[in-house]
Amino acid sequence: MGDISDLADSINRYGLIQPIVINQEKRLIAGGRRLAAHQHLGRTHIDVVFRETLSVDELHELELEENVRRKEMTWQERCLTIAKIHDLKRQRGALEGERWGMAETGELLGVSKSHTGYAITIAKELSANPESPMWKCETMADAWRLVLRAKEDEAYKELAARQQEAT
Repeated sequence: MGDISDLADSINRYGLIQPIVINQEKRLIAGGRRLAAHQHLGRTHIDVVFRETLSVDELHELELEENVRRKEMTWQERCLTIAKIHDLKRQRGALEGERWGMAETGELLGVSKSHTGYAITIAKELSANPESPMWKCETMADAWRLVLRAKEDEAYKELAARQQEAT
């Protein structure tokens, strides 16, 4: 099941977003990590959806379907999501008179402040430019290298312009 502490923190903060699924014999069909997170929090009750009268084959098919169809986010989707959550939290904080920064977003999502900053910077480029070469990068680190290269190129242009003015 992997580390469920982040999921438990999310459930504690936002509640259970998706109920677990059980059959008529109360056998778990879907939501093992959600159930484990609830137990980790010491909770004894959880929302469920019942699936009536499932054959053994149907039961296994549903279990596999949930695991196979679950899609991991791409690094681009994660960056865009981090940026969106950060913006929403910053706006809510401003309305409520509270400060919300990258450190708070990082803490909320279980990532570092620097990772949050990188993600937000990259997300701005991805959002602004559907043709950005960042979309084709294999990893977030590759995209960050593009950001650094662009800043370096800009600094060289500025230096060249200053040298031109001096002569």
